[in-house]
Amino acid sequence: MSLVRRSAKVLSGVLSHFTELEIDHGSGSYLYGLDGRAYLDFASGIAVTGTGHCHPEVVRAAVEQTKKIIHNCAGVTYISANIELAEKLQKIVPVKDARFFFTQSGSEAVEGALKAAKYVSGKSGVIALQDEFHGRTMGALSVTAKKLYRDGYGELMPRSFIAEASLEAVAKLNDGNIAAVIIELVKVEGGYMARDRGFVRGLRDYCARNNIYFIVDEVQSGFGRTGKMFACEWYDLEPDILALAKGIASGFPLGAVVLQKEISDGWKTSTHGGTFTGNPVACAAAGATLDILQRELPRMPAKIKTAEEACGRLIAKYPAIFVKLQGLGYMLGLVCASGAVCAALRQKALEYGLLLISAGQSGEVVRLAYPVTATMPELEKGFAIIEQSAGEL
Repeated sequence: MSLVRRSAKVLSGVLSHFTELEIDHGSGSYLYGLDGRAYLDFASGIAVTGTGHCHPEVVRAAVEQTKKIIHNCAGVTYISANIELAEKLQKIVPVKDARFFFTQSGSEAVEGALKAAKYVSGKSGVIALQDEFHGRTMGALSVTAKKLYRDGYGELMPRSFIAEASLEAVAKLNDGNIAAVIIELVKVEGGYMARDRGFVRGLRDYCARNNIYFIVDEVQSGFGRTGKMFACEWYDLEPDILALAKGIASGFPLGAVVLQKEISDGWKTSTHGGTFTGNPVACAAAGATLDILQRELPRMPAKIKTAEEACGRLIAKYPAIFVKLQGLGYMLGLVCASGAVCAALRQKALEYGLLLISAGQSGEVVRLAYPVTATMPELEKGFAIIEQSAGEL
């Protein structure tokens, strides 16, 4: 019996799927089906496996940690794994003298960020922006704008506001009781669209002047995904609170709330917590991931240029299929004429051994999320498949 049929008998159907591809294992930039066929992975588990699948250094670090201790609960005893990771991160995150609370996912990182902002400020309101995605748990969902994800759940977190992306719209919602504004620097569900630098800087300044915490959601844009370790670097930006996850640990479930020290000091002990916070194995994998990504950073600009030029050629050659390119660094969105065209392209590419996923309001954007460690030949192969697929539509 196929995995698809077995899944239908035991797993909830609430989870949607981009494909019905049945995978046995992964290695580097490739996934391998149950029949042994190789698929070049331009999805990376939705921008998670930035170091590719089962990178030897990540595997080694995780295995060595499992021999020492797998779980201890950071709220019961102290061990080195989560502390060592925080020490590494403290040197590179765009928050000076940062403090960390580790989570298991991006949604939890956003939840923690919102809770910290509300608790420390003593204010209740939160402002998010249209076309943004921050997660599916109730707090994170409350600042996620997509109607499909919100409908059917009744009242969400009180005093959660969705504003148009303008300073005027944000200011109009500021009633003096706003704890935080949360923003994605590269909109994920919006189709990998980078925010205007002037708007972001203006919003940061507005928040500082009005004693509103500025939360940046880099769950997907962090850890090399934009060609720098963090998207904040493109904007010369220091947030008050930063939410991280996805690429942090090469596929192990881990996230982080990154806090300015004064905010962390104001978040009273025991007002937040978690059983699995700072899992030792995930933290060990994250430490290895950081080492790999820091070595990869100097090679990123050339790879980004290759991808952007390839996309430019596709747009010029197939204007009826491809409309434009948007995004930043490795977060590139290749906009198709429609969601139907994008779906047909993804299916055709899969037939030729390339896994693609989509984004955008109607699924019209090919979301290019290949591993940060993908080689030049792998990038060239992937774009050649996209070109071949487009030529057959």
